[in-house]
Amino acid sequence: MQKIGNREIYAGVVLFSSSLLLLTLVIFSFISELSISGSLHFSQIFKALFGLLLTVLAVKGGMQLLMRKTSGWIISFSLLSFFSGVMAYGFVASFFTGVEIVSALVIEFLLILGIVFLASYNTRQKFSFSQKIITPVLLLTGSLALLYIFIR
Repeated sequence: MQKIGNREIYAGVVLFSSSLLLLTLVIFSFISELSISGSLHFSQIFKALFGLLLTVLAVKGGMQLLMRKTSGWIISFSLLSFFSGVMAYGFVASFFTGVEIVSALVIEFLLILGIVFLASYNTRQKFSFSQKIITPVLLLTGSLALLYIFIR
């Protein structure tokens, strides 16, 4: 296996940054919900656990990607695709208004650039890409999307 390149490092950094941003949002949302209502509902706890799951997966996937493991490529590609899909959903559902549109577009561009880097021919060769890797990517991305739809 070849050594890790700048493209993989970029994808790992984008994944780490996204997970830290997500963790911050989950913590602030959890604290604000607790302070506003004084109690927590099952759905709020489930949303927080889902955010923590995504954060743990992103950190694990980024670390494994930087250690040149194929499972790291699978997790990183799935999570970057999932985060990009959520951002695209935000545009369609008009979550973003005013100044948020510019920052959301920049974040979406960075996520898509990470996906493109992971999908490039050289990166796929480094991680021994084959047809059997497509199934776990689709299953992980699909299950994350279904969980996201379920908790919304």
